[in-house]
Parts: sequence; C-alpha cells; structure tokens
Amino acid sequence: MHLIVVGGGPTGLELSAELHDFLKADLRSRYLELVDKLKVTLVEALPNVLPMFSQKLIQYTESTCKEYPLFISKSTHGHGKFADSNVLAR
Repeated sequence: MHLIVVGGGPTGLELSAELHDFLKADLRSRYLELVDKLKVTLVEALPNVLPMFSQKLIQYTESTCKEYPLFISKSTHGHGKFADSNVLAR
C-alpha cells in the first residue's frame, strides 16, 4: 500500500510523519508481514517543503525525513485519480 499526502506545509508534513510512524511502528506489533509493503510519500509542488520557514529549518526537515525514511517528492503536482490510483505530474 502506498499512501500519498499532497502538500508539504506543516499539516502535510505532520500527517506524513504520523502515518509513517503508525504504519512502521504501531502496525509492526500486529501485522509484521505488512510492514515492508507499506510506504508513505509526501508530494510538494514547490522545490522544497515548509516554504514559509527559514532555509535552515527546511534543510533540517528534509534531512530528517531522509533518515526516517519518509520519501518526499518535490516539484510534483497532484493531478487527480485514475482507476483507484493517484496520478502525479512533474
């Protein structure tokens, strides 16, 4: 299962991190066989997440997400849905 959160502002970033924690930590105790099949991606249309904050905070946030690992797709636009799949465009 691949969950996609669109929007790299504070709310989208928080939701992505919480979903990642839930899928990788909380579900691990009950559904160990599913953990490696679950993925969360944060999609942001702009070149970086948290564009309203300082560059230092942006760099810290993006490096922390890489360590998580939480995949961030920057400069990508949500384009709608097609046959139960999300369609993205760069």
